[in-house]
Formats: sequence, structure tokens, C-alpha cells
Amino acid sequence: MVGPDNRYVAAARLDTGAAIAVPEHLEQRGWFEDQFRILRASDAGEVEAFWDPRTGEVRDFYRHTSRNDGLSLRELDGDRVVYWLPGQDQAGIGSFWRVDLASGERERLLTGVGMASFRLNETKFFEVIPRAR
Repeated sequence: MVGPDNRYVAAARLDTGAAIAVPEHLEQRGWFEDQFRILRASDAGEVEAFWDPRTGEVRDFYRHTSRNDGLSLRELDGDRVVYWLPGQDQAGIGSFWRVDLASGERERLLTGVGMASFRLNETKFFEVIPRAR
């Protein structure tokens, strides 16, 4: 259940009705795949994380430079997250990043691509290029 300040205040198992402990967080960010997204506080600012209410596990995947920096999640596959971040130079152009949740290792996959682009497989991306008017 979402309560004041856009935070999860209660959760329960659907099969038994048993209460589930909700981790400390600043606000909820909806869900992605089968995980809930939460924004957490840290010593270095704010951190995007996934919360799995079935296991209670909370996994951080991105440290914000500002709350509205344009992060767009694209893929969550086990311990691997792929997201797109806008660049500083040109509106709507940015980079794809991959984070290994187990190791914390982060890798830039591709830069200079639009937000509507998406990954086809491990080595190929589909780039959407707007038509000039």
C-alpha cells in the first residue's frame, strides 16, 4: 500500500495475508519486471534500488546526481540491469549502461543514442532517428 509522501507503508503476501516488512525508503518508483523500485537515502545522496518483497532483498543499482536526472530502465535480467541516461550536451541523446548487481560493476554499452533506442541482443541496438521536418 502506498501512503503519504509516495512511500510504501504496508505490504502483505497475497496467499496468506501475512505482513511483509517494508524497507526504509524515500519514495516508491513503481515496479519493473517482478521487482518494486524504491528511492533510498545514502551518505552520498539518493540511490535507486530494487526491492523483492518475496525475499526481502534490496539491491541498489544507481546513485543519483539529481532526483530528476532522466534515468530510464530498459532491462532487468537476474543480476544485470540495463538503463539509459541522458547526456549533458544534446536533449534526448544519451548512453546505455549496464550494472551487475552482484559485483556493482558498471559499464557504458553505447553512447550518443536517443531515448527511444533499444537493445536487440548482447551486441546490437536498434537506433530510432527522428525524421527532419
